[in-house]
Amino acid sequence: MNDVLKRIEILRIENNVKAKDICAYLEIEPNTYSSWKNRNRTPDPNNIVRLAEYFNVSTDFLLTGAEHGLTEDQRKVVRMYESLNDEGKELLLEYAEFLSARYIKNSEAQVV
Repeated sequence: MNDVLKRIEILRIENNVKAKDICAYLEIEPNTYSSWKNRNRTPDPNNIVRLAEYFNVSTDFLLTGAEHGLTEDQRKVVRMYESLNDEGKELLLEYAEFLSARYIKNSEAQVV
């Protein structure tokens, strides 16, 4: 499996999405998706764009693994935030504000 498909599979698993759901979204046959995985093929550019939209990641991330300077942990936090409903997002932002007010970012990780 090529790196693009590895990233798609990781996103699919992290987001609890079934391959058949991706096929339905892309309007492709399941055997097309299987051929991407089994024959080491990369989805065409239109499907790369649609997959990036579906998983709310950049096409750069799908193609290269890089996403505008974000670390893997930062991308994970963004994906978690985006998976929450409005109430969950509000609570997460409140907690993030609490943490940023309480902890100073430096090498000693001091508590204020």
